[in-house]
Amino acid sequence: MARVYGKLTDFGLDPIDTYRPRVIFTPSRVGTFSDRLMITRPRTAVPTEDGSFAVDLVPTPRIRPLVHYNVKVTWLDPNAGFERVDQVLAPMSVPEDGGSISDLLSLPADNPSWWAFQPDEPDPWPVGLVWVNTESGDIRKRTA
Repeated sequence: MARVYGKLTDFGLDPIDTYRPRVIFTPSRVGTFSDRLMITRPRTAVPTEDGSFAVDLVPTPRIRPLVHYNVKVTWLDPNAGFERVDQVLAPMSVPEDGGSISDLLSLPADNPSWWAFQPDEPDPWPVGLVWVNTESGDIRKRTA
């Protein structure tokens, strides 16, 4: 297992522990590892009072077929009175030694050229991402 860690805050860098946040890591598809068939059941990290969180995940290079993790955060919005969901629109790959979530997310650079080289259609597939199908050679860009 590889440890993924980070700190959850708002844009004022304040922890949001009073809003009962959860950081949820969902595999992009069913996968195999060793003699296991793994389902897409999410793994959840509950941040501590200072916003720190950690979760142990199977490293993505060990999983077949190619899998990434989708990340979202749920938290209670006291003004609206319901649970909010913040979806991270970037896939996360996890190396053998894990690491900080900010280093593992495939975040786009401030550059209009954003490419994904993989055999299957990206999920999620943000607008602007160009997908190169490594099996067929087809190239498609998400425009809407």
